[in-house]
Amino acid sequence: MGNATGTGNPALYTGSTTGSGADIAFLAEDLETGRSRILVSRDGAPPVELPLPEGHRPSGLTLRDGVLGWSERWRAGAREMSAATVHSLTTGRVSARYESDGTVGSTVLAGGRLLWVETPASPAARSAIRSGALDGSGVVDVLPADSPYAPAAAALTASDQAVTFQALGGRPAGGWTNAALPKLWQLPITGGTPVRVSCNRGGQYEAGADRGTRVLWLDATTGRTDLVVRDRPAGAC
Repeated sequence: MGNATGTGNPALYTGSTTGSGADIAFLAEDLETGRSRILVSRDGAPPVELPLPEGHRPSGLTLRDGVLGWSERWRAGAREMSAATVHSLTTGRVSARYESDGTVGSTVLAGGRLLWVETPASPAARSAIRSGALDGSGVVDVLPADSPYAPAAAALTASDQAVTFQALGGRPAGGWTNAALPKLWQLPITGGTPVRVSCNRGGQYEAGADRGTRVLWLDATTGRTDLVVRDRPAGAC
């Protein structure tokens, strides 16, 4: 962070950087205007800015096999809008943009689709985990918002076979008990009933999906931070 883009304009690299093969994409914020930009470098070439509609603010870049995904937010009159967006580096065009009047975030490319968490504008509503075709042909719910397992908010990681999410929330009114600490859940990428990744007591953070159902995460059960890996979910706890 704190570097310049090299284009002659002062900018700050954000933490959203992603790579696949010889391709790299990153976000840069213009310190003079506050405008966020997406820049892409292919095969070591100088970064090129991707065009975005005026006022759109991108975040959550994910890049895989020449396809770039992200979430973006903008204002449409008095409404705050967001979208999960897919861009083909081969054609140089947006191939899908799934709009929502809620909040879209935690975008991940996996299983030949773009996954994201969609949180409705109502603070009492639950979030859905959604999956969109890369060509814009449609969306399905991996975990519907009306599921009893739907979180208030979540962070995603995914392999081509499984989706793992960490349920997020504010400080509980009753204090930090084991039940109130963040836990990891997993379900098939095609949908199903989530099961616990681990029955460990303590917080489970910063999950990263490997192949199949294998997941790595930071675990606070022992009172210190341990890097933990599990090949398959624990199931019921």
